[in-house]
Amino acid sequence: MLVQAGKARRRVGRHDEGMTSSVNRIAAVWSEPDRVVHLLVDGVALVDTIAPGREPWSNSAPKAAESPFSHKHVETFARQWLAGYRDASVRANDELEPGELELSVCSFCADLQCGSFAVWMRREGSVVLWERPHWAINMTRWRDELEPGDDPEECKEAHSPADDLDPVGWFPATLTFDAAEYDAAMEEVEGLMLAHPWPEHPIEPPSVWKRWFKRR
Repeated sequence: MLVQAGKARRRVGRHDEGMTSSVNRIAAVWSEPDRVVHLLVDGVALVDTIAPGREPWSNSAPKAAESPFSHKHVETFARQWLAGYRDASVRANDELEPGELELSVCSFCADLQCGSFAVWMRREGSVVLWERPHWAINMTRWRDELEPGDDPEECKEAHSPADDLDPVGWFPATLTFDAAEYDAAMEEVEGLMLAHPWPEHPIEPPSVWKRWFKRR
């Protein structure tokens, strides 16, 4: 169960009144069944907005969505993600650009190539903004894979399809948070991570390890 009372889960679309208000609410809760810290936006777990009816072990990337703050992934990675959520000038992941946040990751390996739904984060005065939802791309690896004659913009667009099954099509273009409440939510994430210590070894090997073993 989620460790917060009175927070009902529901699918939220781009035109939902709660998600399009001038200031959105944000909080963090612990989910015992999932063994993850969920971020709630206007009372809805982000993964449920990104992938309604998600199936954690599905081969479909949107339905494999999971909070990055999961016991399945090593604590050092989770803390890297948290640092990025707090400060737009740092990388939340070595494969991301500064200010780019993964809101959900693959439930098995957290590899960008498996599907990481992301936004760009910035601070503006007393608010924090999440903007331009997209599928994250490892830009270095992506550029290395371009063939001679490829149009970079066309190839990049191919990595970010938007159709009726793609959350890019319904996730709000911009979410606006009160900076004090946003920072308090990040403190909640850290507090919940301390209250529910990560296992010594991850339940599933993180993607960086898997890629390292493949190169051996």
